[in-house]
Amino acid sequence: MKTIISKLINIIPYPIKKETILFFFLYLLGLITLYITPSTPYLPFYLKLYGQLFFDTYIVCLIVGIMPEKIHTIALCITYIIAYLLALIDTFCVIKLDTPITTTIVQLISETNSSEASGFFSMYIDSSLLISPIGAIALILIINILTICISKKKKIRIKKTYQIFFDLIISLLLFISVH
Repeated sequence: MKTIISKLINIIPYPIKKETILFFFLYLLGLITLYITPSTPYLPFYLKLYGQLFFDTYIVCLIVGIMPEKIHTIALCITYIIAYLLALIDTFCVIKLDTPITTTIVQLISETNSSEASGFFSMYIDSSLLISPIGAIALILIINILTICISKKKKIRIKKTYQIFFDLIISLLLFISVH
């Protein structure tokens, strides 16, 4: 019984260990977008999303982590591009339009012509965005890129003395986020 539990404690955190940088920055992006989402009467629902965000980020890391090496880098790049674009667009919609991105907004974008789009950009895009949460997301993107570059040159590894503690904490967090 102890060997099964110890094997599970070692296997469960594997996606986070393999894709540590991806997990950290995706979770951070999710926290920022959750934080700026407007207050609503069903606030307790949003409080439960932190566990859901943790679980979703874990699943993304699991999927990217099991990709074969030939397509791993491509999958990683696509994941980052989608995550940062969604975070930037959603944050922009919350800041400038006072609503998170919805299917209605996506439908309006698809029906917009070039003159309407240029009018939109000239009206809503300005330097004040740099000192808003959008600027924070851009800063996180820069830090993320630098972290990836540094980690490629110097492999970052967790010391063995902390490995069991790290595995146990990740396993408990995943268990809590599912329930």
